[in-house]
Amino acid sequence: MLWRTILLRPQNYTRDGSLGYLSSRLREYLNRSQTLPLRIRLSGLSERALSRHPNTMIHWHALIDVLNFHSPRWENVQFSHILKPLLLKFERQIKGRLPILQTVHLSTNFPDFGPLTLDAFAICPKLRRFEYYGNARLGLAVPYDQLNFYGGGPVLTFPNSTTDFRSLKYLRLCSPHSLHPPYFIAPRFLSSRVETLDLVGSTHMLDYFRLPGLRTLSINYMFSSVQSIFEMIQHSSCTLTSLTLTTRAFTDETMIAVFQATPALTSLVLSHQESNTTDRLLDRLTVKHDLQIHTSLLLKLERLSVRLGDGITWSDISFLDMIKSRWYGISSCSITPTGCISRLQAIDIKLPHGQCFMISDILMNLQTEGLEVSITYN
Repeated sequence: MLWRTILLRPQNYTRDGSLGYLSSRLREYLNRSQTLPLRIRLSGLSERALSRHPNTMIHWHALIDVLNFHSPRWENVQFSHILKPLLLKFERQIKGRLPILQTVHLSTNFPDFGPLTLDAFAICPKLRRFEYYGNARLGLAVPYDQLNFYGGGPVLTFPNSTTDFRSLKYLRLCSPHSLHPPYFIAPRFLSSRVETLDLVGSTHMLDYFRLPGLRTLSINYMFSSVQSIFEMIQHSSCTLTSLTLTTRAFTDETMIAVFQATPALTSLVLSHQESNTTDRLLDRLTVKHDLQIHTSLLLKLERLSVRLGDGITWSDISFLDMIKSRWYGISSCSITPTGCISRLQAIDIKLPHGQCFMISDILMNLQTEGLEVSITYN
């Protein structure tokens, strides 16, 4: 059998001093894989783990030496909980020896002692995706002009000129709620090429971005500043068509304001098990067919995904009225005095176990009429 995927958890071998056995087995597997490209997942060792046995440090460096020897075959690597000495080892052993590397996911496990430059990945002709997660300020020397995916946090560096991101399409940013943008990024970031922004944590980071080509926005876990979303959309002059919101801090006013700022949405994902939203929000999302001038929100919506938890106060009837208003009486695109109203094409809903039987029954009836329906249970 030829091996090409390697998952290493060396912490399981530190208590009894058997890390040397893991190194020898790794060498055997790598030799057995011959010339195949390698996918590597390595979880680093903490200082405490390295001190558990007298020989652990020696065997740990031997294991890394084996991996680095085969770096010309690295295709996809994920190194997590990495200490500073290991970064320096990479610097010495793999720089310029990564001809087929395409994806790097790096996370460090040491505090910020000041700026540190890492140029081990500076020469990677096929690198397309790079992510760095950690509190240490790393000056990353990577081929930015090749990347179509860049992400990380809470401390993520950017090149001096955003024109270096010639191919960037996807940007992922992670930051704690309490972290202010100046620590995250100094200059304002302007890129017309970024189409997808995945934000985990504080929305304050949006104040530092101008993304006129943005089409897809995902905000996860925290929703501290709605104003940041409005300003980013306004200053970027972008047209969002897909929005994902995963958070608990929803109110009717917040959601209505967000939807008013994103009228071109065709895809919406709402995941909030606990919420302050009420039927008032559902009423604003319900298409009123008897009105000449539509005041309903998101008239172009075609795909809707909703996770309903025990804390949701929506009534089943109001929710179903909203869905049916976007299915009945609308062709693929109905022309009205206020523009085109798109017909809902798909509904994906997660329901609490043992509840919402009316919703599931009626949605299944709509499925027989052509609506794409997916129902799962929490």
